[in-house]
Amino acid sequence: MRNMIITLTVVLAGALAVTDAMAQGRGGGRGGRGGFGGGGGGGVTLAQLLGVEKVADAVKLTDAQKEQVQEMRREMRGERGDRGQRGNFRDMTEEEREKAREERAAQRAEQEKAEAEKLASILDAGQMKRLKEIKVQVQGAAALLDPAVQTELGLSSETVAKLKETNEEAQQEMRDQMREMFSSGDREGFREKMTEMRDAMQKKLLGVLSDSEKAAFTAMQGDKIDITVQDLMGGRGRGGFNAGGGRNRGEGGGRNRDAGRPELE
Repeated sequence: MRNMIITLTVVLAGALAVTDAMAQGRGGGRGGRGGFGGGGGGGVTLAQLLGVEKVADAVKLTDAQKEQVQEMRREMRGERGDRGQRGNFRDMTEEEREKAREERAAQRAEQEKAEAEKLASILDAGQMKRLKEIKVQVQGAAALLDPAVQTELGLSSETVAKLKETNEEAQQEMRDQMREMFSSGDREGFREKMTEMRDAMQKKLLGVLSDSEKAAFTAMQGDKIDITVQDLMGGRGRGGFNAGGGRNRGEGGGRNRDAGRPELE
């Protein structure tokens, strides 16, 4: 039961971020609303975003660049396949789980840094800037947990520590509330509860920032882009230039498990 709740919390965090991205695209608010990922902001990567047709269009990706991005993703997917087996969280102590989460977060950060460096050799400076703006929009408040975003905002070590603490507390609250929902059998109120948790969490994270930091965070997002949940999840007929005409598919023909969702522990 505990393992299931932890896993669903991560899934819910990604779902909240995507839902907020959709709300922002409809003009549903300013200032980086969003769900909550792992220690580095979690969720979708720059290369995955380029697999969304609307993002590729917004970045003005050429056909040649699309082919280069596809090849880069194939290469990096092969590299990820060499990471070794993951441990079984169910058999770990809490200390071992925390260590495993930290190791996974470090791996993700390293992979995303390598990915960004490779993309910078494919895209021009203007395209990279716009892509990063869109990523911050999609991540919403979860982007505040990204070290690169924290550095660009010039956040103090105290603010960074407070963000981390606030996120950990929010994650625990999510697990507690989900445990209550499962225990009560209240499935009908699930969507409403998701919205309540999203609103409460975003306020807590954004509440850590000063007014000037909030303004800078809004500016980091650039012009709003109209992206729906279906776009990010690879909905039917709109999964981007690598979708193969239907649901978003990976290069091997199977469903692309990376697209628009956080990587589960």
